[in-house]
Amino acid sequence: MIGKLAKKLRRVPETKERDEEVVEEELEELEIKNEESGEEKREEEQEEGETKIIERLNEIDNRLPRLDIALNNLKKEINEIRNEMSRMDGNIQDIMMLYEVVSSQVNPFIGISKVTAVSMEKLERLEKNFERLSSMMDDLLIDMRIITGKTFDVDEIINEVLMEEI
Repeated sequence: MIGKLAKKLRRVPETKERDEEVVEEELEELEIKNEESGEEKREEEQEEGETKIIERLNEIDNRLPRLDIALNNLKKEINEIRNEMSRMDGNIQDIMMLYEVVSSQVNPFIGISKVTAVSMEKLERLEKNFERLSSMMDDLLIDMRIITGKTFDVDEIINEVLMEEI
């Protein structure tokens, strides 16, 4: 029995060494497989990242023309609004000048402001132009009477022209 026990004891270290070698070999194989699978995972992750980036770039590339068109439309609308605002500003200035003229004519206690003075000057110029045109019309009527020997009624001619336009 002692002999058998001694043989077993001798065999135990040998099997331990063999088992340790087998375990070490298996561990090395597992590490190699893990490294290979880790590299494959990294490559797969990198490919997935690249495909996501490419998809995002394609999406951006598809949106870019639409954004460009929308931007151009907004620029046009802004220019139209600017033009309308400038027209409205001009209209408001005209209305204010008219208000100044009317209020200064109605209310004698209001002093003459710069706007009123400018408006009054414009009004005076219009009156002078009207008087000049009236005298020219009178001269033309006299010349027409001399040339044709007929008298013309300007008001009647103007009314006929206006009726034809309507």
